[in-house]
Amino acid sequence: MDRSTISKVLKRSKLTDFVLSVQKDKTRHKAVKFPDLDRQLNEWFIQFEDTVIMFDTLIIEKAKNLNIKESNLAFSDDWPPSFKTRHGIKQRKLCGESSSINMDLYNTSLPLLQQKIKEYSLADIFNFDETFLFYRMRPDKTLASKTMKGQKKIKKRLQYVCVAIVTAARGWSL
Repeated sequence: MDRSTISKVLKRSKLTDFVLSVQKDKTRHKAVKFPDLDRQLNEWFIQFEDTVIMFDTLIIEKAKNLNIKESNLAFSDDWPPSFKTRHGIKQRKLCGESSSINMDLYNTSLPLLQQKIKEYSLADIFNFDETFLFYRMRPDKTLASKTMKGQKKIKKRLQYVCVAIVTAARGWSL
């Protein structure tokens, strides 16, 4: 059999796909030059990732302040992505405000609110809707090694209000 024929058969087979996928997964893992720095910084990151909005510059500044006594310690632009990859840290979107809610207060207040609403006639109930322009809102993305809960946001805003009134004859009207 001719050598070119074997190459053509291999190109068409799934064996080639398998061999190529195995070769892509072979990455050379270099040892960390400063394992003590890496360990301390990761411990700090895990301790504060729930409470602080993290970003590359903050990680670099914290690494510089860890008092690691190394003469050739330098933080290049390639260092933060390598650190984040080693520890499974990705940029993630903060989800909602679930870490700010007091569930006990919510569970006791909801039945009281429902009871209070029953005391009013339908004509006295309004649909009050509002929209806001938040001009001091914090970022909703951070660096994290896990899914993060959001915190209550700074809601300095401009407010616009719309009110709908219930009338017995026509239903809702503005």
